[in-house]
Amino acid sequence: MPPPTPTDHIAATYAGHLHTWTGEPGLAGVAAYRIQAELWQGHRVASEVHHGGKVALVSVATELVCWTDGHRWWWWTGRTSVKGHRLYTYVRTEFLEEAAQRVAARYAELQVEQDTSRPATSPQPMSEVSAR
Repeated sequence: MPPPTPTDHIAATYAGHLHTWTGEPGLAGVAAYRIQAELWQGHRVASEVHHGGKVALVSVATELVCWTDGHRWWWWTGRTSVKGHRLYTYVRTEFLEEAAQRVAARYAELQVEQDTSRPATSPQPMSEVSAR
């Protein structure tokens, strides 16, 4: 897998992405930066990368963290098993566009869930203020 180009790094930096550098990114870090760039460039989804050692994390939103070992990206689907265990999915790193599309779709699901979980409030009329 080729490392990100200097253009990818510049685009990610100017797109407002945050990075936690812990030395050279390694295979996992490179994969994390690749999906981060694709999420931003292809879907306008901002994220934050944290890498170190053999695993890297791409924090997209609350309840949506994608992690990688450099060979696959995993994330929680938002669903649980009958026993209540979280169900995860993965995509191999060769399929960057598919992975980014699926992570962006999950992000969109979370946005809808967040919007529908907020209580609907209607504007209340202001009470009259008496001048004294």
